[in-house]
Amino acid sequence: MKNVRTIATLVDGRRVRGVITTSHSDKYYGRAVFADDNHNVIDWLEIDSIMTVEMQVKGGARSTPAKRKAARENGKKGGRPKKEVKK
Repeated sequence: MKNVRTIATLVDGRRVRGVITTSHSDKYYGRAVFADDNHNVIDWLEIDSIMTVEMQVKGGARSTPAKRKAARENGKKGGRPKKEVKK
C-alpha cells in the first residue's frame, strides 16, 4: 500500500494532517494506520472522518472541460433558456 496523504477530523473536532500507511515503524507494521505529520499513530476510534488530498482537489473543481464546452455552445444559441412561468 502506498502512503495516502489525508486530513482526519478527530472525534473532538480537531483536524490533523497525516498519512494512511502500512510501513510505520511502530508495533503496527504491516497494518494500515493513520500517522500524523509528526509520525504519531492515531487510534482509528479517535477519528471521526478522513478525506484524502485527492478527494479535496477533485471535489473543489467547479468546471470541467465538458461543462466549458457546453457553456460555449449554449452561448452561441443565445444562452440559458428562460424559465416558463406556471399559471
